[in-house]
Amino acid sequence: MGSVTSHVIADSPCDVLIVKKPCTECTGAYRSILIPYDGSEFSRKALGRACQISKTDNADITALYVIPRYEEMMDFFKTSSIKKSLQEEAEKIINTAKGLAIGQGLTIKTAIVEGHTADRIIETSERLKNDLIVIGTYGWRGVNKAIMGSTTERVIINALCPILVVR
Repeated sequence: MGSVTSHVIADSPCDVLIVKKPCTECTGAYRSILIPYDGSEFSRKALGRACQISKTDNADITALYVIPRYEEMMDFFKTSSIKKSLQEEAEKIINTAKGLAIGQGLTIKTAIVEGHTADRIIETSERLKNDLIVIGTYGWRGVNKAIMGSTTERVIINALCPILVVR
């Protein structure tokens, strides 16, 4: 991602829409939105923004939770009880997203996948043919970079559809 885009996202007082295709292909209307949701304050804000867009455009929303593969990050053996616990936590988090959307008068779809977060967001968006990803600037891993979270940055760099970064 270029330094100009990084600075705009970091310094902007409002949400930033990144579009990487010719303007002639952009209509400004969205039919299918993907919202990566991890329960963090930033993902809750992003879900709220996705709900606002859905009310305007009558777009479908899919909230996605990615179960990280901790065993790849640490020397960690995932037992069946740990796997079950991670799945239960994922369901609890994604059900919170459902509840927040219902509170705004919307019904959303949900998905839970396992793997590297940014890769799974991009793969899911391509599989669902989403025309917008709405993502927070950071997730639960926190503000570990000066400008934005590494997952958000990787999604911006690699996603094929527009990305709305919610501040």
